[in-house]
Amino acid sequence: CTTSALQPFEVARRHQAVQTMDSFLRWWRGGSRGERRTINTTPLPQRYELYHRKRRNEGVSLIAACCIAFNLVMGSGFLALPAAVARCGLILSPITMGVVCLVMLTSLAWEAEAMARAEALEARALRGQSSSPSLLSRVRRPSLSDRTFEVCELCRIFCGKKLEMAYAGTFLLYYLATLWAYAFVFAEALSTFSPLFGHEACKHDVACVTYRKCTFIFGILAVPLSILEPGEQISFQMVMSVMRVVIVVLMASTALLSAYGVDFGPGFGPGAATSTAPFVRFAGLGRLLPATVFAQNMGGQVPLVAREMRDRDDLNKALCAGLAGSFVLYSILAVSVAYSFGSIAKAANCQWDAFGVGIPYSVLLDGIRWLVVLFPAVDVFS
Repeated sequence: CTTSALQPFEVARRHQAVQTMDSFLRWWRGGSRGERRTINTTPLPQRYELYHRKRRNEGVSLIAACCIAFNLVMGSGFLALPAAVARCGLILSPITMGVVCLVMLTSLAWEAEAMARAEALEARALRGQSSSPSLLSRVRRPSLSDRTFEVCELCRIFCGKKLEMAYAGTFLLYYLATLWAYAFVFAEALSTFSPLFGHEACKHDVACVTYRKCTFIFGILAVPLSILEPGEQISFQMVMSVMRVVIVVLMASTALLSAYGVDFGPGFGPGAATSTAPFVRFAGLGRLLPATVFAQNMGGQVPLVAREMRDRDDLNKALCAGLAGSFVLYSILAVSVAYSFGSIAKAANCQWDAFGVGIPYSVLLDGIRWLVVLFPAVDVFS
């Protein structure tokens, strides 16, 4: 009796989902060019095959997709983590970062699932099916093919236009703040480069003229790279993945070596002997959580990774590799620097301003210093 009473509700709910997809398709076809125009002129039986074909011979490989996902996660957020870890604790911090990583991976899996379900609904609408079987009985394993849905589209399909507008507004504010942070990181790193600016080089002063020039340079250089799709800059993405690993290894190893007595100059320290970093301090979670959420945030980036992949059945592997790799490197870097320097009040790479200074014939140390100090300026572009 209960089952029969629920059947009309289920039928109505499924019918509403199909109507929502039909409404979305009518809006999507309303564009003036490209695929939106083509889908209007393509005969109905051919639409699904044209826009939802498997692309086994197109796109990037799994390794390249892992590099894209890794670079999307590991941006400039790692610069603030050591200071937060020094306040939260050397044991509690990696545990918290691991929990945030799992939550982010779960949200990415749900995002990919929503894309697959939207594709199944779209396929049903394009084929003109009037029956209303269960989605999971019709598509036992929802999957992604050639069509990718942005999060704004998913909000419109499943939740309506109001949520779409709310998400778009939140997304805009978030990325305005992110670009502001990237400009700050670029200008602070580049303006300290004395071989380039000489006596005009700044020492982390936002009022410095050179600092403002570097901010303007960031705005000029960021535009052409923003136009390129990740698949069009795949060589750059793979090089940046290797460089990130190299930088983290250099920073962690030199910090620990300095902590245990290796002399890298009088201004590089103070070392583990005077480190005040605790093991567990719950009062520091308020500082750590925002830093680690920003550092590991990949929300809304699943369509970007999926769009570039040759075989989208491996999407989960690329996302897992990107998040897991960033979590490991974040943990190593943050714990090493926090243990070696204790509480620091500035970006982690700024600790290397004095690395090798005062040591004669230290060409290698000078190279490491400038590589660590300047890398964030290059890092924000990828």
